[in-house]
Amino acid sequence: MVSAPEDREVNVRWTFGERQRGEAPMEVTPEGLSFWRFQVAQKEVVLNAQPRESTTKGRTHQLRREGKLPAVLYGGKEPALSIAIDHKEFLKVLHTEHGENVIISLYISHPAPSPSNASDEPVPVIIKEIQIDPVKRNLLHVDLCRISLREEIRVNVPIEIYGKAPGVEKSGGFLDHIVYEIAVKCLPTKIPDKIICNVSSLEVGETLTVKDLKIPKGVDVLEDPEKIVVSIIASTVVAEKPAEKEVAPEEVAEPEVIGKGKKEKEKEKEEEEEKKEKEKEKEKKGEEEGAKG
Repeated sequence: MVSAPEDREVNVRWTFGERQRGEAPMEVTPEGLSFWRFQVAQKEVVLNAQPRESTTKGRTHQLRREGKLPAVLYGGKEPALSIAIDHKEFLKVLHTEHGENVIISLYISHPAPSPSNASDEPVPVIIKEIQIDPVKRNLLHVDLCRISLREEIRVNVPIEIYGKAPGVEKSGGFLDHIVYEIAVKCLPTKIPDKIICNVSSLEVGETLTVKDLKIPKGVDVLEDPEKIVVSIIASTVVAEKPAEKEVAPEEVAEPEVIGKGKKEKEKEKEEEEEKKEKEKEKEKKGEEEGAKG
């Protein structure tokens, strides 16, 4: 097996032509050499595709009935391309250990191969978006993005909980998993499959933040370092309240009683005023009789 020197810039297309996939050609571009080294370092994930000439809704439905999945390829210096991929092949790609961050060797089979569109030239791509039917949960459409193995990209990496927290096992608390993935920036060949979050030392009331995670070398985290990933919360037991006994309502004094007292006072007042009037009339009569005598 012969490899090309890294510092040699040759304008030779990266093809597997008459060679077995994964074997280095005699002369390659630096980009092709990086891709080949990446394929050797890990098992190549292959996905075949065919260009779509028609993108109408009727043709899209027909593709799905044939077991194909409509997709679009974009990014890089090349124009966007509508393609169709095999539904079952794509499901296998999703179920690799790399998950949705898998780097795919996309082989596009053109109906009429030419020097400008070789049918067996692999294109490194990543999955950018997957559209799913909200009811049937079937795959509807996939967005694939061309990438350069020499340029950093932004991806979301899942967080996996590791270990048993003493605050859960011994103290009866429960683990609250708040953040399930974090955004990172790195070279495509450096994308971690997952970020491990070790909770083996967490007690009740303690937390782990983004800055506490062990991040692989060459990966930059784009999240707030103080963002809480997991916490151990104390379990709260709410005691059942005893059934309340029905208490008979207290007898309330009839309002008529208050009314009667008021009427008696008013009657006494009227009698006193009437007595005063009589006394005044009596005095007035006495004065008149005295004046006559």
